[in-house]
Amino acid sequence: MVACRQWDRWGNVSDGIGEEEMLWSATPSFDSIRLVVTIETGHGKEKKIIDWPAAYLQRKLRGPPVLGILPREAWPPEWEGKYVNPLVPIEGAVYGLKRAGHDYNAQADDEYHKLGWESCRKYDADPCVYVRDSARENAPDAIARWTDDNFVCVEKGDSKRALDQLGEVFPHDVKARFDLPQKYVGIVTNVEAVDENLEKITYDQVRYTRGIVDEFIIEFKQKYPGKVLRQKDAPLPAGVAREDSLDGECSGLFADTCRKYTGALNFVQRCTRPDIAFSVSLLCGALDKWGTGADVLIIHLFGYLDKYWNLILVCWVDKRDFLDGGKALTLVLKTDASFAPGGASKGTSGWIIFL
Repeated sequence: MVACRQWDRWGNVSDGIGEEEMLWSATPSFDSIRLVVTIETGHGKEKKIIDWPAAYLQRKLRGPPVLGILPREAWPPEWEGKYVNPLVPIEGAVYGLKRAGHDYNAQADDEYHKLGWESCRKYDADPCVYVRDSARENAPDAIARWTDDNFVCVEKGDSKRALDQLGEVFPHDVKARFDLPQKYVGIVTNVEAVDENLEKITYDQVRYTRGIVDEFIIEFKQKYPGKVLRQKDAPLPAGVAREDSLDGECSGLFADTCRKYTGALNFVQRCTRPDIAFSVSLLCGALDKWGTGADVLIIHLFGYLDKYWNLILVCWVDKRDFLDGGKALTLVLKTDASFAPGGASKGTSGWIIFL
C-alpha cells in the first residue's frame, strides 16, 4: 500500500493518520531585517528588493504523493463518460494547501545553499537570513528572505550577477528588481546618503497607519453619533498601569472589532512604531474580556495616532565604523522595569539594544 495525501476540491488534506500538516515558512523578524539593512548599509552594499512570482506554484511537492479529485469543469473532453471521480497526481504546490509553505521553504532553502548562501540557523539566528563571503574580509553579502520576498545586499555592481543566478531557479521579470525606496513586507524602506560617510535609513508605515486610523474613525462615528475623535498627545491617559481594570461594567462597544485593530497595531508597533508598544500590549491583554474600560483606552490610542500618524523610524549609520569590518562595533543592551507599580503582582520590563 502506498502512503499518500489526498487533496479534495475544498482543500482538505488527509494523510491516513489524521494529523494535519502545518503551513510553515520561517520568515525573519523585522528586527532581523532592520539589522541586515543597517549592517549592509555600513558595509556600503548595493541593495535590491525582489519578489519571486508565483513562488509556491513553481515548487514541487515533497513527501508522500498527493492525489486530488479534479472538479468536473476542469476535465478534458476525452474524460467524459470514462471516469466518475478520478484521482489525479498533484506534483506542484497548490496555493492554500497546508503543505505548500513547508515544501516551498525547504526547496528555497536548498537552492540558496547550492548557490553559496548559508542560512543563519548555523548561528542560532533567523534561518531565512542568508550570508556569504564577499570580496572584502568581514563584509559578507546578505539576503533576508521573507517567504518569496527578498532583500538582497551585495557588493556594488554585483546585484545583477547574484540575481541572475537566483533567477535560474526562481524565474522572474528583471524589471521587478527594485532599488530603494521600495515597499518590503508592508514597510517602505529607504537608504539616503547624507554625505560620503553618513547614511540615513528610514522605515515607513505611514500610509498603512493612516488607513487603520481612518477605518477606526468611521466606526467611532457610527458608535458615537455626533462626536469627534479627539486628538491626544500621548498613547495612553496619564497614570494608566497594567493592573488597571479594562473590563468596565459591561462589554465594550469595540468588542467585536478590537482584534482587527489590535492585530494591525501590533504589526505597526513591532516594525516601526515602538512608541505605542506598551499601549498595544495592554490592549492585547484585554481581548478576551473587552469592556468599556478597554474602549476608553483604544479610543485614546487612536486619538494619539490620528495626531501622530506620520511618524517614521529612523536609523543613522556612519560607514567609517565599518572600515575594519565592524570589529570596533559593540552591542549595548539597556533594560529597565516598572517594579510592579501600584501594587500589581508583576512589573513591566523593557529593553533597548544599541549597535
